[in-house]
Amino acid sequence: MENFDDFKLVVIDKFPEDAKYGEHTIKILEDFWFNKDNFIIGIRNNHLGLVIDPVMFNIINKETMTYNVLKGLSIFAVTIGALVFLISFFLNINKLIGIGIAVLGFIINRVGNYKRFKFFQNITNRMKENVLHDDMINGFCEICYWYILGILGFKGRYGVTFARRYPSHALNGRNDFP
Repeated sequence: MENFDDFKLVVIDKFPEDAKYGEHTIKILEDFWFNKDNFIIGIRNNHLGLVIDPVMFNIINKETMTYNVLKGLSIFAVTIGALVFLISFFLNINKLIGIGIAVLGFIINRVGNYKRFKFFQNITNRMKENVLHDDMINGFCEICYWYILGILGFKGRYGVTFARRYPSHALNGRNDFP
C-alpha cells in the first residue's frame, strides 16, 4: 500500500454498505497511517497488546453464542441449586442435591469463560500473525477496522485505548480526543 488514500479505501471497504462514517473515522485512520511503523514494531516486539471488548464483539458478531448459552445455563443452574438447597430445609430433600446443582452451575460458568478467553485469544493471535507476516490488508487494515468498530483496543505501557481516542495514545501516552 503506497499512500493514505489506498489504505483508507481498503479499510472503508470493510464496512457494510449502509454504514456511516465521518470525520472522526478519517482522523483515526490518519493516526493509524502516520504511526503505522510504530504500531507494527510494537505488535512485533510485544510492546503493544491487542485487547478485545467482549460486549462490543457480541453486539456486532454472534460468534460467541456458545459462551452466552453456557453463561445463561450456569445462572439457571446456580439459581435452581440455591432454591433446592433452601427448600431442603422445609421438605425432606437432601441438601447435597442443591449444593451439587449450584457447583455444576459454577463449573459451567468457568467452562464458558475459558471458551470465551480461548476464542478471543485465537482472534488476537491470528491478527498478530498477519501483522508479523507483513500482510497489510488482512493484518494492519483488519486491526484498524476492528478498532474503529470499538471491538479492538490497544494496551501499551501508557494504558489502554479504544475507539473514541486516537490509537497512537497507547504508544505515546497523550490523552486528547479527535
